[in-house]
Amino acid sequence: MSLPGTPATAHVDQVLREYLLFRGFVRTLQSFDLEQQNDKLIAYDIDKVKDRIFELIDKLELAGFLTLWKLLADRFFVNLDDQTSEAVANIEKSLQRLFLVKCVRSRKLDKVSEFLRRNSEVFGTDASWQRWYQLPFVNNPEANDYFRPYFAQRWEESVRTSVTNLLSTVFLSTPLPRLLRINEERLERHSLVCEVESMRAEIATLQEELRRAKEEASALRSEVQSLKVESSDRRSGVVASSSSDYESNAVERNAKELEKQGSMQLAMEEWKSFALAGHTDLVRVALFAPSGDYLATASRDKSVRVWRTHGWATGKDWDDETERSMFRHHHSTIYCSAGVTSCDWDPRMDNFLLIGTSDHCIRLYDTSTKRVGFEVIGEDSLPIVDVVRFAPRGETFSAAFSQFHARSDQNLSEDMSSLYNLRLGALSGPAQRSSMIEPLRVASGRWRPLPIDGAKHSKLAVFNSRTGKHLKNFDIDCTQEGSVISCICYNHNGTLLAAGSSDGMLRVFDTTRYVSVPFCACLRLTPSSK
Repeated sequence: MSLPGTPATAHVDQVLREYLLFRGFVRTLQSFDLEQQNDKLIAYDIDKVKDRIFELIDKLELAGFLTLWKLLADRFFVNLDDQTSEAVANIEKSLQRLFLVKCVRSRKLDKVSEFLRRNSEVFGTDASWQRWYQLPFVNNPEANDYFRPYFAQRWEESVRTSVTNLLSTVFLSTPLPRLLRINEERLERHSLVCEVESMRAEIATLQEELRRAKEEASALRSEVQSLKVESSDRRSGVVASSSSDYESNAVERNAKELEKQGSMQLAMEEWKSFALAGHTDLVRVALFAPSGDYLATASRDKSVRVWRTHGWATGKDWDDETERSMFRHHHSTIYCSAGVTSCDWDPRMDNFLLIGTSDHCIRLYDTSTKRVGFEVIGEDSLPIVDVVRFAPRGETFSAAFSQFHARSDQNLSEDMSSLYNLRLGALSGPAQRSSMIEPLRVASGRWRPLPIDGAKHSKLAVFNSRTGKHLKNFDIDCTQEGSVISCICYNHNGTLLAAGSSDGMLRVFDTTRYVSVPFCACLRLTPSSK
């Protein structure tokens, strides 16, 4: 058994011959040539080393065995790991005991005594060698219970196998001799030098290409500059002649503009609109879902209708047949116990719709199951849900509640139409009005009577959007007469909430702590909104 050599072995052999001849070691050179002729393996021959070890033991040449083993230990066993080093120590102990067994079989008890005496310092501290000092005095060690296994042929064969395995493991992990490594390093250095020269040539080529590119860019800049000068000269010569043609060109441009406007007007007239029928009273809210696939419309007729928008025909594709089949796009209708005042879609998905009504109730409607998920019942003193708004992440929502006189929506609409003219801003009904109702003002985009007492008549609260659980109230301090929250909105990540009220104040809140933002207490608008 042997290990493969390297391509540099022949070169190193030739260098070694030259060195021996240079030093005058002729006999050594002849011995080297003779052994090389007999050697067909080139590298480490494990079988030869093993046979040499056991040959020295069989011949009872203790000095030769110790010298060979020391050479192996210094050259190959010195840098082994702990596990392999322990195996080397056990095999060395087995070879020493095999040497003693061979001495006893050959009746060389003096060699046994000499061996034990030479290693007394080492063996004296090892308890496993204490019984072996009795070996020269045992008459028949092969019949002794302790020594019998060592005189068996099976044990000697196991020692030979262990030595073979050890040498194979050690030689495979041993680095190449220095002479072979020197040649490999020389070849590697030559390869690196060639690579460096190749890279230098490539750098020179790239530098030449860069120089040419710079020259081309400079030439192009010069050409562009000359063209700019020529264009400037031409414009200066054309100014005088163009002034005389300006009026005729202006008339022509005006004619083209009128023609263009006429064609745009015709194109706009070709588009048609359509109506979604179903509500019987004022529609307060019309809101598209985030994806645009649904449209929610909320009315004072106590209903919310959800329409499918995908598949709608628009523009020139709209015809009478499409209008007659409009009922196909109606998704569902939610009937409430009072007029609907506000709605909002979940920003993350289309199947959740918040609905606020004028009977202090907030409902979460699931469009996928067409069922109400939960209901939030507010205070009787603040029955109107002015605004509902989902947070950007959809985990919570805010709602603004306000006070309202105990009247039905129908009576309220009659009072509104009779007390105030929206267009002219003047009284249009009977002069006699109930003493319980104050003059009307605009709040959150619709008309409402002012409360008659000075109690707190507006509230801004936060709820869990999945369970409807009330989480916290914001301190809005709306004690001014007629002050109600008219609109609310979140920032991009939901950490800030802005609330506008009918008293001209804009309040900003920190939703993480449910407090007002210190650096922006409020913003007041003038009555004229200028």
